[in-house]
Amino acid sequence: MLSKPSQTATPSARVIVARGPSSVRRASDADRIRPAVLAVRDATSELVVGEGEVSGTVRVAVPGALGRRRVAPMVFDVLARHERLRVDLLVSDVPVGLVAEGIDLAVRVGAPRDSSFVARKLGFSPQAFVAAPSWLAGRPDPLGPGLKLVLRIQEGLPQDPAQIGLRVDWTVSLASDDVETVARAVTAGLGVGMLPEWLIAEELASGALVRLAVPFEVPPAQIVALLPAGRKSPRRVRVVLDALIAGFGAGSSFPS
Repeated sequence: MLSKPSQTATPSARVIVARGPSSVRRASDADRIRPAVLAVRDATSELVVGEGEVSGTVRVAVPGALGRRRVAPMVFDVLARHERLRVDLLVSDVPVGLVAEGIDLAVRVGAPRDSSFVARKLGFSPQAFVAAPSWLAGRPDPLGPGLKLVLRIQEGLPQDPAQIGLRVDWTVSLASDDVETVARAVTAGLGVGMLPEWLIAEELASGALVRLAVPFEVPPAQIVALLPAGRKSPRRVRVVLDALIAGFGAGSSFPS
């Protein structure tokens, strides 16, 4: 059963979007005033809390597998140290409107494209071309004729291995926006995949997946934190950001 909202909660703004022809205009108005509303909220929180214990809510958006396996444990540690802090952790591979959703901090894989946010480097994620022994059986040249790929869809588009040096013809057996599904498909023998090493460390160690030698360098994926541009981050956001910087190693390749 849902509890009634507290009447003593920190003041916040409520935007009601009416149905009908004016709804698009009102939604647009809400997006325009949201930065100002958030700035007032942040200033109010800083005045109330002062230099004491960190409190308030931090809205964090993270991609699925990275969020569940890497970011969430870091957030748990922060919450254990700051009992008055709350984190709304949005874990999804579906892109969200960072400004429209009032996101304070987002973690992304790859170069950022949202100019309304500034990027802070967290680390790098080494990647490897891998395949299952069942796929490799009877294929002396696994990257030769008959190559099938399992690709990840990122921001609506599938990976393009040609951009990093793969120069043979291939077909695609499966494409998914969920990297864990891609890893499972590769492990099931559906083809070759380019996957983050931290995700498949156990499979590589057990022999369920085999790292393939490729005649080109496989670049690591960049991990970045995105913060709203033009707005000073409140202390509660900086506490979460500092934990992520420390957890990822700030610019280093994070371990598996």
